[in-house]
Amino acid sequence: MRYLYTFLLAVPCLLLIGQVEHLSPQPYSSDFSGIYVDANGTGFVVGSCGVALKTTDGGQNWTQVSLPQDDILEAVSCRPGTGCAEVFIGGKNFIYSSTDSGESWSVFEMNLSRTGVDIYFPDETSVFYGRRTPTQWYSTDNGQSWSSVSINPQPSGGISFPGNQVGFITNDNPGKVLKTEDGGQTWNEAYTHPTFINQLSMVDGQNGFLSDNTRTLYQTTDGGITL
Repeated sequence: MRYLYTFLLAVPCLLLIGQVEHLSPQPYSSDFSGIYVDANGTGFVVGSCGVALKTTDGGQNWTQVSLPQDDILEAVSCRPGTGCAEVFIGGKNFIYSSTDSGESWSVFEMNLSRTGVDIYFPDETSVFYGRRTPTQWYSTDNGQSWSSVSINPQPSGGISFPGNQVGFITNDNPGKVLKTEDGGQTWNEAYTHPTFINQLSMVDGQNGFLSDNTRTLYQTTDGGITL
């Protein structure tokens, strides 16, 4: 079933920007590119120059996290339901994983360009590191080992894992939606869009939303087969 939503942006975007309160951390020599804070107030923020910070009080205070390798850090996420005891950080050259809330780390070297998107959890033991390159990385043993999978053309940034090893990813030329049912190990084409896809978000394995470069929002109710 297809639903079409068109938005007329009559109000300048600047009018939608409100006041933002500056909290800790205080300015660092880093561009922060990834942040995750759990409902219990524990969280992490990462960025360039190898900066990784941790909070245990919902962002009021931050402390430096020591990682075993210098890297440009791009993404961070905690496994849901662990209170950020299990945390993963994706960088340009390494993937870092911790099972004790960042007190100690395991490291996997991958040596890629700076194009990390985010870290996803297809099920209780799987991890998927999405990137804007043809090479994606996944783990089936909670980050103890990693394998790569190639997606061509490369993903355009829309990645969504609603759960139970089901995931969706978008790529260019002109706008394809690919689907996995094994946590990202293999991908098959589910839908072809007539224009460039900006973002994709799936609520579950059947229902989701897609936006494209015509400022149009689409909804799917059949797992991305149609919009």
